[in-house]
Amino acid sequence: MTEIPFKLYYRPDELAKAADLSIWTVYRMIRKDMIRHSHIGHSIRIPRDEFVRILNGEPQKLPPSA
Repeated sequence: MTEIPFKLYYRPDELAKAADLSIWTVYRMIRKDMIRHSHIGHSIRIPRDEFVRILNGEPQKLPPSA
């Protein structure tokens, strides 16, 4: 795995490249809420901890039920 530049948030295309996924797969995962993300204007950003979780192949962390 290549060195990940330290950033607080990453673009979907950066995740696709680092995880060797299609950009369309990343967008599909975002749409299905499989990747935690934020919308900043019209842009989508993925927090660093989520980026690292996906690269490490860890399961999705579900929020505690109410």
